[in-house]
Amino acid sequence: MQSWLQSPVQAMIKTKKILSEKNRPLLIKMLEIEKAAQMKMRQTADHQEGIKAFVEKRKPNFIGK
Repeated sequence: MQSWLQSPVQAMIKTKKILSEKNRPLLIKMLEIEKAAQMKMRQTADHQEGIKAFVEKRKPNFIGK
């Protein structure tokens, strides 16, 4: 704890904010790609089987479709 009190805490906070903002465009792009992939996967037979198996508390039988 003492070492944190002797560190330039405000500078460290600002640096983290700068790095966070720098990476924001990539994060937004990756989230859009993930969103599209999730929407596509929800339409598959395997996804429906996974949900059904979960509700029925059994092991899913995936067929790759």
